[in-house]
Amino acid sequence: MFFGDWLQRREMLSPSKVALIDAINNDQALTYRQWNQRTNRLVHYLKEGLGITKGDRVSIYSTNRVESLETLFSCNKLGAILQVINWRHTPGELVDIINDAIPKVMIYSQEWREQVRELEPKLSSVEAYINLDDNVLGKDTSWLNDHLRGWRWLCLGCSLCQMGSN
Repeated sequence: MFFGDWLQRREMLSPSKVALIDAINNDQALTYRQWNQRTNRLVHYLKEGLGITKGDRVSIYSTNRVESLETLFSCNKLGAILQVINWRHTPGELVDIINDAIPKVMIYSQEWREQVRELEPKLSSVEAYINLDDNVLGKDTSWLNDHLRGWRWLCLGCSLCQMGSN
């Protein structure tokens, strides 16, 4: 579904209005301006840091969280294709599903770390793995800097809604 840069337009209409409440991070309120800024930082990182461009695939293996929307809107802004991984599948079932999509990046949350490590040697197209919950650099996406280029395992504060089915 193409919906243009809805988040940018919404920020222009009501920049200070609360857009999201992050239940994982102590019910932190995010305004439309903050949400769009975080999303734009992720866009920059995916594009400049990982080389994601229009038509590239990004896979996400996570349950619902605020960062999920940042990934959704980031992929939209880039023209990238988002593959939502159904967390109910076993790693054996996921190998073909993920490989068929040919993702360049796999974003996942901590609860799926072991499954991702099991999948990693079988996923030929994935160039970078991003763990949402590693606390090395914190959860806020403001850490997205050039010094992270080239890391194979990264931490990141973004993700996509998991609806429970593909």
